[in-house]
Amino acid sequence: MKGVCETPLSANAVADSVGVNIHLHYDNTVYGNFSLIQSLLTNLGVRHTRDGLIDTTWQPYYQRHVALGRLGIKCLFITSPNQSNELLASWPGRVPGAFEAYEAPNEYDLSGDPHWAATLKAFVARLYGAVKGDSTTSKFPVVGPSLTQAASYEQVAGLEQYFDLANMHNYFGGHNPGTPGWGPVDTGASPITSTTTR
Repeated sequence: MKGVCETPLSANAVADSVGVNIHLHYDNTVYGNFSLIQSLLTNLGVRHTRDGLIDTTWQPYYQRHVALGRLGIKCLFITSPNQSNELLASWPGRVPGAFEAYEAPNEYDLSGDPHWAATLKAFVARLYGAVKGDSTTSKFPVVGPSLTQAASYEQVAGLEQYFDLANMHNYFGGHNPGTPGWGPVDTGASPITSTTTR
C-alpha cells in the first residue's frame, strides 16, 4: 500500500507558525532583564509573542514591545472585559510596529466571575465591534476566547461570529501520545479544548 505524499512545509513556514508567551510587565521577574529576553527570543528565531494588553503608565512596557517589533517580533495582546473601546482602539498606536492581533480574554471560565459566560459574550461582541468599526484597527484580527472546560463552549455558543481566528489551549498534563489518557476515549493526553472555527 502506498502512502499519501504531502508537500512538506518550509522551515520558514514552520518558524512563522509558532509563538511564545511573554510577560514584559512582570518587571520583578526574569522579564525585568529585557536584554536577556530580547536575546533569547532573537536567538530562538521567534517571530510572534503573546502578552497582556495592559493599560500602564510604565513606559518601558511599551518601549520593549516596540524594540521587539523592530526586530520582526510581533505581539498578540490579550484583552480583558473591563477595557474600554477607546483603550482597545488606541492600543496599536502605543506599540507601533509591534502589534499583531487582539485576543479575547484568557480562560475566562476560570475567572471567578459567577456570570462569566454573559460577561464574555458581551465583551467579545463589543471587542469585535470596536476593532472592526475603527479604520485604524479594522485590519487586525480578533482571536476568540480560550476556555478550559468542554462544557464551557455551549455556554458561549454563537460567539464565533465575533472573531476571525479560533483559539485552543491544549494541555498535555504530563502525558504524551504513548501514555494512558482519561475520559471516554484513551487520548494519551488531556482533553483538547477548542473554539468553533468559521
